[in-house]
Amino acid sequence: MDRPDLISDDEEIGIEVTSAKSENEGRHDKLFQQQYPLENRTEIIKQEAKRLNIEKDLFVVNGIASLKTDDSRTDRIKILSDIINTKLKKLNEKDYNKYPINALYVNAFHYFKEDIDAFLFDYDKYIKPHSLNFDFIYIFNMEGLYVVDNKSYHILPVAEDIVLKFKPKALEYAKEKLDVHVNK
Repeated sequence: MDRPDLISDDEEIGIEVTSAKSENEGRHDKLFQQQYPLENRTEIIKQEAKRLNIEKDLFVVNGIASLKTDDSRTDRIKILSDIINTKLKKLNEKDYNKYPINALYVNAFHYFKEDIDAFLFDYDKYIKPHSLNFDFIYIFNMEGLYVVDNKSYHILPVAEDIVLKFKPKALEYAKEKLDVHVNK
């Protein structure tokens, strides 16, 4: 119910936080945000997928549930612009708390750099002007943090040593989890 989601201690900065996902991707995420009992996990997941209206996307192979997605670069740009336009509309609502600095953080970790660059190149084509706009928009993907300020932007890259440190750990963790499911 926070409006915005994050507020600095001195109440000078308000940050709205969101993810660049379609409504369908949000339902996909919701499916896997729960713990399911081992005894009848597959059946419960199938029922939950049906409730979320994503049963057509669900595949279960050897007890491992997976979801397929259909997206394209155009879809990604549209999703990103829809998300930002929705948040701009929210920022301009009468009952939304405004601060001296209003910012938007968008988690777009699964977006390619080219998708974000294409979106930012034609920013005015996708983003509707409002009476109050965000002072900064931060878009985070695997390449780094895009800082958008008055339609210009720069990238703060993710340090390569951090990626090199955590990527093998993430791959090993994923392999261990897969081994546990396959060997059950």
